[in-house]
Amino acid sequence: GRLTPDGLGHTMCALYWQLNDVWAAPTWSTIDWDLRWKPAHYEARRFFFPQLVVVYLNDNATLEAFAINDRPETALLTVVIQVFAFKNAFEPVYKIEKKMDLPPFSSTWVDITELEEWKSELNDMTLESFVFTGELLNLTHQRVGYQSTLVPDRLWKVDLQSTGDVSIVGFEKINDMKYIVVIEATAIAPLVWVEVQVDDLLASFDDNAFTMTTKTRELVLTLTKKYERDLTVEDVYACALKSCYV
Repeated sequence: GRLTPDGLGHTMCALYWQLNDVWAAPTWSTIDWDLRWKPAHYEARRFFFPQLVVVYLNDNATLEAFAINDRPETALLTVVIQVFAFKNAFEPVYKIEKKMDLPPFSSTWVDITELEEWKSELNDMTLESFVFTGELLNLTHQRVGYQSTLVPDRLWKVDLQSTGDVSIVGFEKINDMKYIVVIEATAIAPLVWVEVQVDDLLASFDDNAFTMTTKTRELVLTLTKKYERDLTVEDVYACALKSCYV
């Protein structure tokens, strides 16, 4: 979010695409040897989006937020910061909305100091109890780009029984190259992963490796070329932190 004193800023991921070109293998590359996207590749598509909100905890465990506008024109957008508790279903326990004029090619600090006042009143909940999200809304209240999500970095302290299970509740063919997949969660579900279990099929979703903060979510599955048969719901698998990674 901030430039360094020498004006150079931080260059994390500056070589991201070059690394993928050189090391398209099971290494730190985010595209696997068979050209399937790894979870980090979906994350990269999110953080490279030209307009987004970045949320993170600083060294003092204080939540910070920056609104990014990497387009050549000023953007009038609403910044939405939400706090979800694992034990409070899909209703945020705290929410901040701010209308902001974001200058071209800018990173603008978002004042969310009121959130710290709210946190100071909590006596029986720790940071591991929450998921923080940030997103941008346009003038018609539609989301711009992706939702940024900050999950606890000490996931081993999270009670897995309080996190959600996910399942596929809808599957529809749009045409030979696109399908709609509907995912449902029972509670806030970190690290949701949806996979097509067909070995010789190359495809990607419009989003993946995300945290479910709504009860249902619709994904678009796009094939790179027409497959020899129609896919069915049995070809698609969904899991989350509770079931995928433990």
